[in-house]
Amino acid sequence: MRIGIDARLGFGDSTGLGIHTRRLIGALARHDAGNEYVLYVDRTVDAPVLPPNFRVTLVPGRSRIACTNLRLPGALRRDRIDLYHAVANFELPLAFAGLRVLTVHDLVPLHLPETVPWKHRLFFRLFTGPALRAADQVVAVSEHTRRDLISAFRLAPSAIEVVLNWVNETFRPPSRGADGDAPERAAARRGLRTPYFIFVGVREPKKNLDRLLDAFAQLVRARPGSCQLAIVGPSGWHTEALGERIHALGLDGHVRLTGRVAEADLVELMQDARALVFPSLTEGFGLPVLEAMACGTAVIASRAGALPEVGGDAAVYVDPLSTTDIAAALERLLGSPDLARELGARGVERATRWSEAAAAQRWVDLYLELFNRPS
Repeated sequence: MRIGIDARLGFGDSTGLGIHTRRLIGALARHDAGNEYVLYVDRTVDAPVLPPNFRVTLVPGRSRIACTNLRLPGALRRDRIDLYHAVANFELPLAFAGLRVLTVHDLVPLHLPETVPWKHRLFFRLFTGPALRAADQVVAVSEHTRRDLISAFRLAPSAIEVVLNWVNETFRPPSRGADGDAPERAAARRGLRTPYFIFVGVREPKKNLDRLLDAFAQLVRARPGSCQLAIVGPSGWHTEALGERIHALGLDGHVRLTGRVAEADLVELMQDARALVFPSLTEGFGLPVLEAMACGTAVIASRAGALPEVGGDAAVYVDPLSTTDIAAALERLLGSPDLARELGARGVERATRWSEAAAAQRWVDLYLELFNRPS
């Protein structure tokens, strides 16, 4: 079978969709030698070395949604694609006559429209319904997203499969060797000292960073000099004044905005943190929670979206709308290293439920089942 995959976010994009796409491609490349894969990109990319059954094809276009529906169908026909996998919510080529798989991550534009740019809201309204109806298989990344699709679009429960996200083996607890020549850790290189908390993700409104900063400022006022906060990830939409807010709250020196970091540095930053703090207003999955658990790091997460589904008993949960609640959780984890270690140990055990090999096999099985399904 020849499978096409939307790889436009798979090379260089730091959002959750980009990470998901890279991990899907990597998992299939390492675990499936039986099918052919064509990865579609809209610009020249520095792709990693891929096995012989993979190739990258350029379909240029400035607008992703226009490219999806105007240029991509012709490329899929030319390449004789049997099945196309759209990995990013509604971006499904409606004019393609072959088999189509659609992954849906969340319905944020529907439930929290103020947290996404207007253009994304418009495209969501125009294309999500038609894409869901056209897909031969809809896949949700969590049970939460599956239930949301059933409720919002009246899809039959049997029409939606769930394939959970996963992390690769890079995310693991630290090795506590005694090598005196070991290189300086990523935290020290960025001016961070332990204990510190870490947030990971694109800086955008749904991540609730304003309330996180207000809560952290409460902690700093109550316990001056006791800890720092690392905000890791690229700048997104509508958070341009974050630096000004940090200054206004008197948090200069207490908060580090690192921007994007390499995966190896991200792992070290998570491993050495007292806890990941992830107070999002909603999440369709919440990859940083799983990454932190795999690293043996405690988690503070909001009681929203799929986060309790991912974190289970390895997290302290907060009301994302309550600065007081977030501050209390920070205080609790700061004051109790034993609790942080206990949550970290639970997280490592819980993270073993998500494996790359199992996820790759699940995707291959899904492709083959759809391909072999009677007409």
